[in-house]
Amino acid sequence: MRIIEAENEETGRWIGERLSLVDGPVRFLLPEIDISTLDQPAKAFHDAQAEATLERAVRQTSSRRLIRVKQHIGDPESAAAIVAAFRAPHGETRTRRGAGRRE
Repeated sequence: MRIIEAENEETGRWIGERLSLVDGPVRFLLPEIDISTLDQPAKAFHDAQAEATLERAVRQTSSRRLIRVKQHIGDPESAAAIVAAFRAPHGETRTRRGAGRRE
């Protein structure tokens, strides 16, 4: 399915407006490379304007942030960024490997 540019922008605005309603800590990670092979630059679903619309629509605060991830969604670095973004609002910094250790 292919949606038109106006629908992409409307979707970005809709997501951003909903994220802006959240009072608690929220992080929305946006991969810069792509989410799928069709979303890569110069491919059928790539739409930088919709991403810009989403960024403009989110009222970012210290607890509500949209974070651009420079890797592909499937890269290990993206997974690490997702975990870090999840833990940050709660002050958690330890890794899973160290979580079960006893001294």
